[in-house]
Amino acid sequence: MAQDEKLDELRGEAGRIRLGVIGCGRWGPNYVRNFSEMTDSQVIACADPSDSALTRMRERFPGVRGYADYREMIGSDECDAVVVVTPASTHREIAQACLQAGKHVLVEKPLASTAEDAVALMECERAPEQILMVGHIFRFNSAVNRARELVYDGTLGQVRYLHFIRTNLGPVRKDVSVLWDLAPHDVSMALYLLNATPRTVSATTQAYLKTKGDVGVISLTFGDGCLATIFVSWIDPRKQRRMDIVGSRATLQFDDMNLSEPLRICHAALHEEPSYDTFGEFQLIAHSSNVIIPTIESREPLKVQCEHFLQCIRSGKQPTADVEDGVRVCQILAAAEQSAANGGAPVEIQNEGSLSV
Repeated sequence: MAQDEKLDELRGEAGRIRLGVIGCGRWGPNYVRNFSEMTDSQVIACADPSDSALTRMRERFPGVRGYADYREMIGSDECDAVVVVTPASTHREIAQACLQAGKHVLVEKPLASTAEDAVALMECERAPEQILMVGHIFRFNSAVNRARELVYDGTLGQVRYLHFIRTNLGPVRKDVSVLWDLAPHDVSMALYLLNATPRTVSATTQAYLKTKGDVGVISLTFGDGCLATIFVSWIDPRKQRRMDIVGSRATLQFDDMNLSEPLRICHAALHEEPSYDTFGEFQLIAHSSNVIIPTIESREPLKVQCEHFLQCIRSGKQPTADVEDGVRVCQILAAAEQSAANGGAPVEIQNEGSLSV
């Protein structure tokens, strides 16, 4: 049977692709909202062991069936595709069950909570047309994609280093450390922006609230000498989502919390520190630079990600954030965890080099 005919058989009301969402906590309802607003998809059901979570979903999205056990949901033919929005430690088991049930699967980041589980998902047997996608949402952020264009069109010159900051006051995850919770976003962005995997990974963590670590610093060293540093924290009172890309010609600043001006291109030349006679003069010294603020299309990245998932199901093409990308991020996080356990000693990454993204 041709791919188009098979999809026609699977599609529900008005030719829509039918979806189920597993996990109705903080992020799951956002998936239900986005897919429900699209004309070519229909959220049929959701699953969560929490009665209160299912009640909230029924109240907000009438007509969406609720299941306490996700296995009952995927065991039926009502869903063509499933989104897994559960704790990271459950991703392998649930995603594998969905794949074995013949569903297309979108798994929230990280793909799994260990590199071994991520590889197992990649090697899980599935039909050629089945899609397995990872929710690396910043690959669908308009500002990040504009940043990638600026890296490759030479605006920034040679990229010297990247610096990421991702902090907030909780929520503290019970099943993984802060490295596995917050850093997947920035690791994924570094790979995407540089189109390469790092040569070595080193990291340090501190556990102030829990034994797995709630503050961490990761350093990625690439073969061309480029460096990427990532600072993540669950215990910082200020929510920050920032990235600097420092090049030989200009620096690009990305602030995901600045909705009006998420990107700034700063052209500034190195110069000698001017002399001063008093502390007051020192305080008034200004370093001038030419700043350009690019125009960025304002679209919800999650909606773009959901659209991409549907497009991949229809076309059979592999997603931008495919399972191999998910595995690569998990392997880097595992190396960071290993480094942190050994006092920050660098860990070499196999298969470094260019990526096909």
